[in-house]
Amino acid sequence: MTVKLSPSVLWRHLLFTTIIFSELFLASVFACSCMLSHPQSLYCQSEYVVKALVVKPVQRFDYIKPSTTTLKIIRIFKGNESSLNEMGTYPLVTLEMSPLCEDGFTKGNKYLIHASFNNGSLGTHLCWGNKSWFSLSKVMRRGLARYYNRHCECKHPRFVISECHHKHSFLSKRNNQCVWARTKYFKKCWECGVKKKCTASVH
Repeated sequence: MTVKLSPSVLWRHLLFTTIIFSELFLASVFACSCMLSHPQSLYCQSEYVVKALVVKPVQRFDYIKPSTTTLKIIRIFKGNESSLNEMGTYPLVTLEMSPLCEDGFTKGNKYLIHASFNNGSLGTHLCWGNKSWFSLSKVMRRGLARYYNRHCECKHPRFVISECHHKHSFLSKRNNQCVWARTKYFKKCWECGVKKKCTASVH
């Protein structure tokens, strides 16, 4: 016996199915989403900030447990160097993993890592701003080495800042006030991206 459903019932089933799939899609998106923070803010909030080489990438068998990646420390930008040694090898534990997300660490690649350190292991989080070293701008690299640590008392705005501020500037103090540094790369980015007057490439 064939059961025929009325158009209204079919419509309700279709609507219900659409809602379920939409919720699953949004859950997968937001599960791996992080609030954008300025790299100087991430530096100031972190216990350790290092440049590291991935020696052994994580192999995921159980997404409930934290993942562990083996790193070789190349340079320490922030942290107690008596506890963590340059050229030393340490495990990096990534907390709060999800089957929907990847930590993105590839063997042989170098990364900027923000982490804590406890009992011989580094600990990090998907939203702590870990990035491929080669994706960093020149200002970001110089900031790590020279500028970010000078004015950690300056608070970055909570609202979304421009890509020019994010990649090519940092907060410093002038006349006892926190202001954005107008580096030459920031000026080029601002002219090109905001004023649409591109005169040179921005790196």
